[in-house]
Amino acid sequence: MSNRYDDKYLEDTIARALGDPEKYHAPIGVKRYDHGNTHGWWARITRDGVPFNQFFSDSQSASIGEAQKKAIMHRHSVISSFPETLKRIHSKALQIEPEKRISLCKQMGRNQPYI
Repeated sequence: MSNRYDDKYLEDTIARALGDPEKYHAPIGVKRYDHGNTHGWWARITRDGVPFNQFFSDSQSASIGEAQKKAIMHRHSVISSFPETLKRIHSKALQIEPEKRISLCKQMGRNQPYI
């Protein structure tokens, strides 16, 4: 089984993110943060309920693009090191086991007395 998050994936993600200097193309989990005097990129990834958050400031990097590249590389290192093992199942989805899909529900009608 090949790892989806290999070095080729990282190169493609960085090329797509930094390819057009007029637009920011950030992957999922990497967001731009500009508020007051704070400018940079947040890398926020959650794996099996554990958050991995790190902020990459523009002032500590050579440029906005370098800070974004660092955030993408951090994101890549987290998702390649910690593959997601928990499966998310929608609360209204059918149960996996067929025996748990059907249940008997007894409700009293409007004109019926409760017992």
